[in-house]
Amino acid sequence: MKKAALYLRSSKDRSDISISAQRTQLTKFAANNNIAIVDEFSDAVYSGSSMIRPGYQAMLKAMESPHRNWNTILILDTSRLSRGRYAAQVFKHECHNNNIEIIFSNLPATDPAAKIMLESVFEAMDEVHSVISKEKGIAGMTENINQGYRAGGSAPKGYQLQYSN
Repeated sequence: MKKAALYLRSSKDRSDISISAQRTQLTKFAANNNIAIVDEFSDAVYSGSSMIRPGYQAMLKAMESPHRNWNTILILDTSRLSRGRYAAQVFKHECHNNNIEIIFSNLPATDPAAKIMLESVFEAMDEVHSVISKEKGIAGMTENINQGYRAGGSAPKGYQLQYSN
């Protein structure tokens, strides 16, 4: 029986992608595939475009531990791991070096060559999503400023925010 650690990440707490929803889906996947879940790492409300996430960093540290009791990492899909292709590749390389298998439960099981292609396409789509989201966010903040609203954050030192309807 494979022993696995879960990795869960959500940048928003939407019910369809929340940490809890991911855990439920991965637990069912593990049960259906004879995989024992023995550890869990999670990052709630952290962007996948940053590798500075407490759960992710703890997982990296655990991967190198000689006392690690798992050989597989279960992740819902490639976007939960990272929103950058390079970061995903570095992570996968570290897993390979530590004899850890990564299973993305939402990707179809396929032969090794097709798996490489499929993951690469999804990782590229994850990065594109991140770039587009950033552009939309900046455009929204710019429009708010152009209309005389603040772009967010706290008031400058010495000022108070005044709310109006």
